Amino acid sequence: MIAPGLTDSEYAALPLSARIYAAAARFLGMRYATRDSDVRYPYHAGTLPESRVGGDRVNCSPMTTAILMAVYDKPWTPDDYGDLVVFAESLQRYPKGDSPIRALERYEIAQRIPAFTSGDWHLVQYWNRRDANGHAVAAGGGHSVLVYFEGSDCWTLEATSKGGIGPKFSAKKPRDFTRKALLHIARLWP
Repeated sequence: MIAPGLTDSEYAALPLSARIYAAAARFLGMRYATRDSDVRYPYHAGTLPESRVGGDRVNCSPMTTAILMAVYDKPWTPDDYGDLVVFAESLQRYPKGDSPIRALERYEIAQRIPAFTSGDWHLVQYWNRRDANGHAVAAGGGHSVLVYFEGSDCWTLEATSKGGIGPKFSAKKPRDFTRKALLHIARLWP
């Protein structure tokens, strides 16, 4: 159950922001997982591995994946899961590091865009380094984050190791993202 106290049909009828907040709420208070093998989910949704449900650690792309799989009731596949969490195989298939955006586009629940659009939720996948061919360099690190953009402010929902916090909401400016070596943005559909 994603949103305690609501049936699945009541949850599905909520506006996008409410579904995101409800799906994210159970992540708040979790700790940051520095190793992917330590990642656990607070609930089951889509094709999240059952063996990974329960625990108190998560990192960026597994959290955004779980939230998106909870928000959008689609016939998610294990390949979609791998693309959303950017498995090494996904990075080999899509060397620009945009596999999460591609997965959302396959289900027509998001549209790749060059910049944030006001009043919308976005999935952002960025990489800190790229090679001479414009491909993502995994060793340089990357990040997956949900962003609500309004006016000139970005309100982020992310799992981060900064400050040892884990999942959190915070305010940023668009320039905090546009300075990255590779930036992929998708506007989420309601």
